[in-house]
Amino acid sequence: MTEFKLNSGCVLGLMPERGIKRLLGDRLLDPEAGSGVPRAELYLRVEDPGAYHLRAQGAGAKELSGLEPRDCGDKAAYSLGPDGHVIAFMLAL
Repeated sequence: MTEFKLNSGCVLGLMPERGIKRLLGDRLLDPEAGSGVPRAELYLRVEDPGAYHLRAQGAGAKELSGLEPRDCGDKAAYSLGPDGHVIAFMLAL
């Protein structure tokens, strides 16, 4: 389980595929059946997106796109997490 503190009253928890399957059993389709198919994008504003992007890769994510300006005006780096979810780290302004 990975947690991100979003503010003083909110924490975002991300459960790996196998963990959620153990937790919910047959009440949920097996998430591994969709492995490699992006099912969500997590877009996080952080102070140092390049460092977070490298940290994600060190934890098993694959780089989709390095830190660069985006059409929306943000500067962001994109990774594909081990469970097939897109993770974007954007420069906090």
